[in-house]
Amino acid sequence: MKRVAGSLKLELALYREVAIFSTFDSDIDESTKELLKKGQLLTELLKQPQNAPLPVHKQILILFAGLYGYLDDLDSLSEVSNYEQQLYEFVDSPDVETFMPYLETISELRSFDPQDNPLIEIVGFFTDCIYEPK
Repeated sequence: MKRVAGSLKLELALYREVAIFSTFDSDIDESTKELLKKGQLLTELLKQPQNAPLPVHKQILILFAGLYGYLDDLDSLSEVSNYEQQLYEFVDSPDVETFMPYLETISELRSFDPQDNPLIEIVGFFTDCIYEPK
């Protein structure tokens, strides 16, 4: 979990800082808009229902998707919960036998290499082939 969410704290701090300054300036460039959108998206990802904590492997999957750009194409924050719900249903379905070895080891990852990681296989496949925007 620490390996995947390592940059989360930094990105959220940067988002909060830019969000404060953007309230004073109405002329925001495109890169700042993208940073604000990603910060809002990551903040939305951190929300969980009360008294219903997510298993660690699901937390890792959704944070990976948010931090590494798999959710950048979502048009609105309301689509985040739809993406999350479909991802969790995909992971819980019996049709993911191909990814079972990955799912079993996700919470035990010792090193994190964004280029060679089972998370890329799972989240990439889901985003490209399974996810249906509403």
